[in-house]
Amino acid sequence: MIMKGFLGAILAAALAITACGDGPKSTSPTAPTTAAKTGTRVAGPKAGDPFGPAPKLGANITKVNPAHGMTVTQESTRSPIADRPNGVCFEADFAGLAENVLWFRMAFDGEEVTTKMTWVTATRTDAKGGRGCYAPAAGFTAGRHQVAASVQDPNNPAVAPRQVIAWEFDVK
Repeated sequence: MIMKGFLGAILAAALAITACGDGPKSTSPTAPTTAAKTGTRVAGPKAGDPFGPAPKLGANITKVNPAHGMTVTQESTRSPIADRPNGVCFEADFAGLAENVLWFRMAFDGEEVTTKMTWVTATRTDAKGGRGCYAPAAGFTAGRHQVAASVQDPNNPAVAPRQVIAWEFDVK
């Protein structure tokens, strides 16, 4: 896999960290065992879990969809209506981020897709949070996909990111 740009490096680092583990393993599921029409959640993390540890959510990135370890249909990843994205999304809390969406970056399968993201917020001004999505109209190909997202000061990229998460899901 060829990594491109800053987020490609973040994705590689995040995946390396999750591959090594970051603490004691839990055998309890990290999400419900079923999801609505988008797919089925695989219990994890646990020994032998092919997806590895789930991302540590909180701070500014509070939720991801599809969830880590989920299997979704190819049809459910399609986004024929641009302002109603399906693809891969994360819920963002803008607390403490003056420029809101400018703080968030995303990589999908090793390619930075930040400039291709769609943002959905409750208001155009003074939004408290929103949903950032990478959602190509045709959806994603079948197979395993890797995603990384970071919260990075847009005015000082030399400063360490506030939050970096990585997760994987399958499309069938």
